[in-house]
Amino acid sequence: MASNEFAEPDPRNMDYVDGIESQKDDALTFVSEEDIKNLKLEQEVTDESMVSMGQRFFEDNLPQAVLSIVKVARHSENDKLRFDAAKYIVERVLGKIQDTGTTEKAAWEKLIDETTTVIPGVTN
Repeated sequence: MASNEFAEPDPRNMDYVDGIESQKDDALTFVSEEDIKNLKLEQEVTDESMVSMGQRFFEDNLPQAVLSIVKVARHSENDKLRFDAAKYIVERVLGKIQDTGTTEKAAWEKLIDETTTVIPGVTN
């Protein structure tokens, strides 16, 4: 069948960002029936729980996800996306800024504060 360049695009293959639609690659648009079949087969063979498998998939794809966020923060043409990605990175590394304007203590600092006992007459 000949391709019609004026044909209506398939809505399952569209990406909507800020009200603007753009065509996406089919491989990224949806999970295929074959993907689902392979996932079920892997679960049966490994006897791994779906939760455990999902956690493993996230861990396996973490480096690529981090690189994607960094790429958006550095190279996005959309100012809001670039700002949001940069803000996310800063907050993940430095912690969120509290309303008072100071940075929140890191988890390890809070733990030390909670577990440290001051003994009168003893100095470090």
